[in-house]
Amino acid sequence: MKQRILMLALLLASLTTATAKTALVVIAHGSPMEQWRTPVLNIEQQLRTAMSDVKEIGYIRVAMMEFTEPTIATVVAECETQGVDTIFAIPLFIAPSGHSEVDIPNIIGHKYDPQVVAELTEEQTRFVHSRLPIILGPTLSYDDFLEKTMLARVREMSTRPNDEAVLFVSHGDRQFVGYWSQKMYQICDYVKANTGIAVADFKFVAMGYKMVREMIPALQTISQQKKRILVQGVYLTSSAREMADMLDMEAEQHQQIADPELQVVYSDKGILPAASAEVCQWIRQRTLEWLHR
Repeated sequence: MKQRILMLALLLASLTTATAKTALVVIAHGSPMEQWRTPVLNIEQQLRTAMSDVKEIGYIRVAMMEFTEPTIATVVAECETQGVDTIFAIPLFIAPSGHSEVDIPNIIGHKYDPQVVAELTEEQTRFVHSRLPIILGPTLSYDDFLEKTMLARVREMSTRPNDEAVLFVSHGDRQFVGYWSQKMYQICDYVKANTGIAVADFKFVAMGYKMVREMIPALQTISQQKKRILVQGVYLTSSAREMADMLDMEAEQHQQIADPELQVVYSDKGILPAASAEVCQWIRQRTLEWLHR
């Protein structure tokens, strides 16, 4: 009898293991603007193709932290109905920030900060109420993904490296400014080491018109060394060109910088969709590392 019970227990354990389903959930910030959220949502199907041979992953979804469906809470609820037993979640953010290290952990129940919860509640954020284990992965700043991606964008714009400089712009995060600065220095050094461009710098800029006030001095400083400046945004879906057009940056530049020789070239690409394939491969590699840890 004991032998039969043991065999039954082993059979049940093997069946449980065989039917275990792990979900890969990619969490992005979200946006009310369709042109900003669509490239992120499109990652879902591309990931399914890139991960088709990874049998340990049985469900793949993209979730938005705020502004739009599918929210994190919606996707976790879907995972429960799909019979998922573990979620590996990748926060698709440039680098550690208040969103990836504070907001999302509070949303999924990894942390409880009353002030943060109150702020998120006021923003009508839906919180996760689930017993499913959720493991958070790294941001895009892990390894040299950003360095390689920014190098590719700069090479697309560059026509005469010896005469050019690069200015990388990003929103950054005051809470993690040391980390962000280190990563931006690494991007600058990587681009200089792999092109003929000798001058590269970065600037953290705010949203809206403050961006103009913050960028003009940076352009003035660089223009004293090089007269052709390539401006590349380190953003997930936004581009430097899009933001410059929205703020009429070129008119402000001509008005405030009296240098007829200065030429500023704004990149029309962010990370997505230009590097969608590379993002999918990066997510795949992080998932495999976690699965086989």
